[in-house]
Parts: sequence; structure tokens; C-alpha cells
Amino acid sequence: MTLLLIYKIYIEDKKIDIKYESFLLERYLNNYKFNKSKIINNYKDFYKNKRHIIKNRDKYTLEADYLKEKYQNY
Repeated sequence: MTLLLIYKIYIEDKKIDIKYESFLLERYLNNYKFNKSKIINNYKDFYKNKRHIIKNRDKYTLEADYLKEKYQNY
């Protein structure tokens, strides 16, 4: 029983990156409108139900611009 649980945790841990990319792609494709904004320092800190402004040193980037740049070649 314990081995099965460890195996399942290992498999789910491998899927985290795929699930996060799916989350970002869904936000890009659906162009959601959120009322609340949040300034974040890293693109991996996205939250549900919030629009994001990404701070990189002294430069600010909107979430939509970041996602457009990330997925424009797909």
C-alpha cells in the first residue's frame, strides 16, 4: 500500500510542469478579464482569478504580453 502511494506521488510530481503549462495556455487562449491585479517577480507565481504584472528589475510586463510572446510560435 505504501509503495503504491509513493508511486502515485512520483507520477503526479512528474505531471506538475505539464499541468502548469496547460494553465498558462488556457489563460492565453481564453483572454480572461479579472478585476484584481497582482505584481509578481516571477512568471511561475501566477494565481487564479487575478491579472498579473510581471516585474523584472525595473521593467514591468503585462501578463497578456508575456503569454503572447511565449506562445506566438505555436
